[in-house]
Amino acid sequence: TNRGMDGYVVNQIAWTAFVTDCKLADKDSPYCKMQDLDKVFILQNVEEQDAEAKQQNEINPNRALLRFEFFQILVRVAIEKFLRPGLMADVSEATEKLILDCIVPNIPPGAQCDTDVFRNSWVYTKPCDDTLRRYLKSLKAMYAFFSAAKDEVGKRNEVLSADEWIKLCNAAKLIDETFTKREAHLCFAWSQMFVTDEIRRREKMLHARFPDFLEALCRVTLFKRMPTDNEIEDYGCQTAAEFFDRLVKEGQLKTWNQSNKVDWQEEQEEGREIEDVLDKLLGVMVHRLDLDKSGVVDKRDWHIMQGHN
Repeated sequence: TNRGMDGYVVNQIAWTAFVTDCKLADKDSPYCKMQDLDKVFILQNVEEQDAEAKQQNEINPNRALLRFEFFQILVRVAIEKFLRPGLMADVSEATEKLILDCIVPNIPPGAQCDTDVFRNSWVYTKPCDDTLRRYLKSLKAMYAFFSAAKDEVGKRNEVLSADEWIKLCNAAKLIDETFTKREAHLCFAWSQMFVTDEIRRREKMLHARFPDFLEALCRVTLFKRMPTDNEIEDYGCQTAAEFFDRLVKEGQLKTWNQSNKVDWQEEQEEGREIEDVLDKLLGVMVHRLDLDKSGVVDKRDWHIMQGHN
């Protein structure tokens, strides 16, 4: 179909970048040059026309790969790279070689993230749960407001899309030079539960439920540095929110951010205690979104926000 890209597909630009990063193309190969792999991409996008494929075709964009198509195209590349030149004779072995020798060594850490590591080590703990519960009223209000946009057919959704998550991050002024939209999207995607059927359960695949939203907030702590209690005190402030307000007022926020970058892998493995960082992060968000200064985020703040917009 001509359905637009929803962020959970691999378009041709992304495919070319993937081929380049993983060094899949071989200019000396008779079958696996870059132009050959471009043709494989086009071939993989040819849609079947039988009745059973109708629903799939309605979801499937013409010039991009769904997840199952991405798996299929890797097999096609393995055939072009290893079988057709006569280097190997078994498709499964060729595919395994492609993955282990070409792909795994060349993809970035974010593409190899085991989302259960952070989930089990940090999120599914009592300190994290206690911290989230302290802000639960405000968090429910944030989720309800930003997930309330209408979809393409005018139906009001009750789940959070990636675009709505980014709008929340922008509204809370989380996006900056150390936590860009890319990192925000990673937090969102890593927090979603795995969906097996990407055709019939497409909407679930594209949205985050409330528990996913809470986990995404926890994952933000992997990327965003929060001031220590000593830094807050030394700056003459009481809270992290006040600390950041002071930096903004003095024009020092960008400098502080740049000199206090954190590595998400190090944070995940042996980082700060999540209850401290998460408490400060959520406190900052509530401070910035609590427009009527009632101490919590609620519907009155959304009325004020909509009035400003």
